[in-house]
Amino acid sequence: MEDKDIRIPHENKLGLMPVRPGVFFALWDFSNVRVSRIREGEFSENIKLRLYNEKQKICFEGNFPWNSYGAYLEHEPRAGKYYAVLYVEGEDGWITLSESNMSLSPALSGTVNERSHASLEFHKKKVGT
Repeated sequence: MEDKDIRIPHENKLGLMPVRPGVFFALWDFSNVRVSRIREGEFSENIKLRLYNEKQKICFEGNFPWNSYGAYLEHEPRAGKYYAVLYVEGEDGWITLSESNMSLSPALSGTVNERSHASLEFHKKKVGT
């Protein structure tokens, strides 16, 4: 079988990446079939994204244009595992289209390690000896 004979269907996808404590970036892509159905008016041109923590609590909800293909999701800056779910609206209401990977949100750091910052004296070098 040659490579040109391999057919891999393009599916709806949603990815979630941590940016900093309290912020994730979600990016999505749709199959050609889904894009056609949105453009033909079968589904709304806005999508809904929800961010859930590992206890299935909603930490963020927002609507975005379907063709923006990415959005920042802000939540209370707590360390933990999170995932996002993408919904589209049809005649019968909102339907789940895709669920993201689990992503770990970094914790806030309230302290600075003083030893990690060297003084100017530490960096001085003798010149011309």
